[in-house]
Amino acid sequence: MTRTVAVADIGGTNARFAIAEVAEDGAINLREPEVLATHGYPDLASAWRVFLERSPGFTPEGAALALAGPASQG
Repeated sequence: MTRTVAVADIGGTNARFAIAEVAEDGAINLREPEVLATHGYPDLASAWRVFLERSPGFTPEGAALALAGPASQG
């Protein structure tokens, strides 16, 4: 059985969202990402809604998010 999950890389310039299909053997098929300029969205929820609107019929079974943050002390 294949699981379908959302993956995202949220940075300071762009938020990239994609649909990933994960097979039982762990093989991953990553679909083409949706790239959104972060300055166009007031928060993560707004960008998430646009991604879902542009992915009709997609209901994620899970999600993996990578979020950029400030670096301190090197």
